Amino acid sequence: MKIIIDLISENLDYYHQADGIIVNSREYSCCNGFTVALPALTSLSKKIKIKGKIAILNIDRIIEERDLTDFTDYLDKVLPLFDLFIYSDMAVFSYFRKHHQLEKLIFDGKTLIASSFDVNYYRKQGITSFLTNELSLEEIKTIAKKASFALEVYGYHQIFYSRRDLLTLYQEFRANKESLENELLFLKEELRDDFYKIYQGDQGTFIYTPYIYTLFEELLELKDSIDYIRINGMFLEEQTVIKVLDCYFKLLKGELVTKESLKQINANISSGFLMNQSILLKDRPAPRKKMEAKS
Repeated sequence: MKIIIDLISENLDYYHQADGIIVNSREYSCCNGFTVALPALTSLSKKIKIKGKIAILNIDRIIEERDLTDFTDYLDKVLPLFDLFIYSDMAVFSYFRKHHQLEKLIFDGKTLIASSFDVNYYRKQGITSFLTNELSLEEIKTIAKKASFALEVYGYHQIFYSRRDLLTLYQEFRANKESLENELLFLKEELRDDFYKIYQGDQGTFIYTPYIYTLFEELLELKDSIDYIRINGMFLEEQTVIKVLDCYFKLLKGELVTKESLKQINANISSGFLMNQSILLKDRPAPRKKMEAKS
């Protein structure tokens, strides 16, 4: 099990406890935090590798038909620079298949990967995939008996993504002159108490969980089936994330550390569906009996 962490600044010394560093592409990632533009990727990837870390580029944006030419040119430039690539769009898969380098891919489908069949489908092609965070611990254990995967274990979890500028549309509908772009706002449903984070940036509109999803001590039960655990510090201070990294590092080294340590760093943590039965892996319903033909 390797710890990979999203880069929040170019001070790589902060991330010495991680096995891999995720660089979020300014042009082609969904990250609404620290991103890096193409011209700076060459020197940054070299620095990551010099420090003995896995260099990972996150390019998980939805790719449209009009993007393909520029995106292909982009991939031609970054392919030699990074060890792994996190993606969600099939355009990335097609490119890497053509170049016979599917083993460099980690599929991040957010809520899509919810069974051992899903995981092993990608595994047969050499691709690691992130398991959805909307599963219970028992369901994850069941999958772990049949497949190995990656998990995002800390961070505000993205639950909605659209390339459309939804806040701009809302602004126009309400005749609101105040700009709602590139601002972290909160969305509240009428009949619920939670405030969901919502953000409209250059890549579209995103909604995140109201809490920091956290899977911690449970990792010790799953360690033989996990390839990578990801710490995502978007919307958090860098020093907060470094303290979180230290907790996970100590946990995996066998030191006595509990989830209470994470609460002391930031109290807004939750296990989400982890201790609840979700609906994503329910047994198939019994087949309906055929209706007898009327005489």
